[in-house]
Amino acid sequence: MISVPLKIFINIFSFMKYIINIFSFMKYIRIILSEPIIIFTFIPSVIFLLIMFLIQKIFLIRIGFLHSNRIGHFAANTELYILKKKHFNIRSYDLFYYGRSEVCNLYLAKIWKNHIKILPYVLLRCLDLIIRATPLKNNFSCNNFSNTARDIYGLYEKYLPIIRLNKNEENNFFKKINLTKEDKVVCLNVRDSAYLKTIYRDKKHDLEHYNFRNCDIQNFKTTVNYLLNNGYKVFRIGKEKEKYLDIEHQNFFDKIYSLNREDSTDVFLASICKFCISTGSGFDALPRLFRKPILFVNFIPVIHYHSFCKKDLTICKHLFREKKLSLNEVFSENIFNGLNSQYYSNKNIKLVENSSIEIMDATQEMLLRIQNKYTYSDENINRQKAIKNIIKENSIDQKLHGKLLSDFGEKYLLENFNV
Repeated sequence: MISVPLKIFINIFSFMKYIINIFSFMKYIRIILSEPIIIFTFIPSVIFLLIMFLIQKIFLIRIGFLHSNRIGHFAANTELYILKKKHFNIRSYDLFYYGRSEVCNLYLAKIWKNHIKILPYVLLRCLDLIIRATPLKNNFSCNNFSNTARDIYGLYEKYLPIIRLNKNEENNFFKKINLTKEDKVVCLNVRDSAYLKTIYRDKKHDLEHYNFRNCDIQNFKTTVNYLLNNGYKVFRIGKEKEKYLDIEHQNFFDKIYSLNREDSTDVFLASICKFCISTGSGFDALPRLFRKPILFVNFIPVIHYHSFCKKDLTICKHLFREKKLSLNEVFSENIFNGLNSQYYSNKNIKLVENSSIEIMDATQEMLLRIQNKYTYSDENINRQKAIKNIIKENSIDQKLHGKLLSDFGEKYLLENFNV
C-alpha cells in the first residue's frame, strides 16, 4: 500500500512534469509575456491548477473561453456546449471567461449567466493558457466542447430550447415596437461588410478575406414585397448596414430598426419570428436558439451548409468558370470548400448571387413547408439524397455534419444539380 503522503508527492511530481512542458510551447509563452496582468497571475494559476489536479477524481474543474465578440459563436457555441454536456452526462464544474474584445450582445450575456459560471478575464486567462500549453488540456479544458457551432450530434433536434425569456421584458418589447404575438414576423439577415468594418476599424485586418460571403440587399426587394403583401412584418437584422432597402411600408423595418435597436431586440425577434431568411452569418444562431426555421440564401461554400435542422432550407451562390458550374461539377472539380475570397480568385472562379426569382421561389417553398403544405416529388427526393451523399462523402474528415437533415430548395436543386 502506498501511503497518502507518498501519493500526494507522486501526483505533484507528475503535475510538475506537465507544467515544465509549457516552455516548449512558445506561442503561449509569448501571449503570457505580452500581457503584464497575466504575468502577475502565473504563480497563483499554477497553484490553483495543482489543486485542480489533486482533486480531479473527486471534483473535476474545467476552464473554458467564451467566443463573445461574434454573435454566431456566442450563441451557437455556448448552447451546443451546454447541450453536449447534458447529452454526454459530463459531471464537471466548468468556469468560463470572456476575451478582451467587447461582448457582442449584453442581453445574451445576461441570459448565459443563468446557465454557466463566468468569471473575470484576469482570473482565468493565464490558467487557461497554461492548460492549453500542456497535455493537461485533455482533462481540464472544456474549449474542445465550446469551440464549434456545428451540431454534428443532432442535439438541436433532440432537445428543446434551453433559453427562457423574461415575460415582463418580452411584453415590454412587444409594446415598444407595436407587435402582438399573433403578428407574422420574418427576420431578414443579409450579410455585408459593414459590421466587420466597424469592429476592425482600428485594426489591421484583411476584410477582403470575407467578401465572398457578402450579398446585395437589392436582390431581396421582390421577396420582401411579396411577404408584406401577404401580411408579414419583415425586420431587417443588423447593427451596421452598408445599404438600406428602398421600400416604404409600415410593416417593413430597416433603417428605423437600426437606429432604435437594443441588444435584446435581436433576441426577442428571433424568438417570435415565423422563420428567418439569411445569407449565412452570426445572427442565424439566434433563431436557432428557439428552433425557428431558417432559409439560407446565397450560402457558400456548399459543403458547409447547415444540415442539422429538418426545418431549414438552403440555396447556394453560383460558381462560374466560363459557364455556370453544376453542383456535380463543383464537387468533381474539387472547388467546394473555399473559405476565403482568395480561394476563388486563385481558381478563376466568379461567384454569382441568387437572383430575385430564385430567392422568391425558395421563400415560397419555405412558406409551404412551415404551413405543412409542401409535398415531395419522387424526383426531388432522389436529388436530395444524391447531393447529401456527395456532401457526406467529401466531408468525412472535417467533422462538419452528423445526419444531413435539412434540404436544398427544390427548384434550385432541379436547375443546378446537373446543368
